[in-house]
Amino acid sequence: MNQKISVVVPTYNRNDQLSEVIDHLLASGVDGFSDIEIIVVDDGSIESAKPVVESKRFAKPFRLIYLYQQNSGPAAARNNGFREASNSVVLFIDDDVLVSKNLLCKHWRAHLDKPGSVIFGLYPYVKPETGTPSYRYLDMIERAVRDEVSAQKTSGFVRASIVASGNLSVEKITFDPERGVYDETLKTPMSEELELAIRLWDQKIPVYYAPQIEALHTQPTTIEGKCIQDYKYGYGIAEAYSRLAGIAPPEQFAYTLRVNGPVRRDDPFKLKLAKTTKAALGSKAVRSLFLKLVKFLEYLMPNQDRILFAVYRKVVGVHYFAGIRDGLQRFCKN
Repeated sequence: MNQKISVVVPTYNRNDQLSEVIDHLLASGVDGFSDIEIIVVDDGSIESAKPVVESKRFAKPFRLIYLYQQNSGPAAARNNGFREASNSVVLFIDDDVLVSKNLLCKHWRAHLDKPGSVIFGLYPYVKPETGTPSYRYLDMIERAVRDEVSAQKTSGFVRASIVASGNLSVEKITFDPERGVYDETLKTPMSEELELAIRLWDQKIPVYYAPQIEALHTQPTTIEGKCIQDYKYGYGIAEAYSRLAGIAPPEQFAYTLRVNGPVRRDDPFKLKLAKTTKAALGSKAVRSLFLKLVKFLEYLMPNQDRILFAVYRKVVGVHYFAGIRDGLQRFCKN
């Protein structure tokens, strides 16, 4: 088979991780591939990623390309890599994601099965040497998603209203080469993914989640990291919402805004109470105290997962709510 794929890896100040990411890509299965183009886009790193790229040894069908841009964010880096890509299928991989041996082939074949679609896969956290309650909690969330997909008895592809750019592939023909895939004017991390998901939904371009296309995420597994991530995600939702310009969002997106936005006169009493409580807990000072309490409980009862998981859900939910609230205040003042 004459399989060809371009892989875009945006990177910023992560040379050690980037080296491992490239090594995993170069160890990918190549059966059926005539060209595997790996494009590393350096987003103005303080320590250039060029020596990392140039130190790698590779042979056909691999090609390794280094691009540099002034620091402009991951959306611009992905777009620049997309424009440089010479193959019809373009895969985006983050600089902290390690691909499995058959991941490239699975993405390429996914576009044979679902032509004209956007495909994204799973990338659970790398298991730490010493198990922690926060890792067990995050792993439980990942497993719950897999179980939900399995229960649907699909062929391995589930229609989705979101995207996850750390392990996502598109077809070049789907997007305007000048505009690229992502909106580069958005500033909040993750907002470009949300805007893309809404735009794809509005344009009726199908998005599929494929949990069988799995990589590994090398980020540390701490509840603090999860809280920061969910705060940014909530903030990004608000910025993406501010750019809708009359587009009605998908129901899942609209529901998230409805239950996490400001109190409205027509809200049911329970929802008003929940919003008021989250708002009281959502200030930066209270969130900080909440996280200190979590760390104390982890120290006090490291194996009491039932109690810790309940507390984790609350503290993560408060950060998510606070991100949406703060984002709406900044981007949707009118």
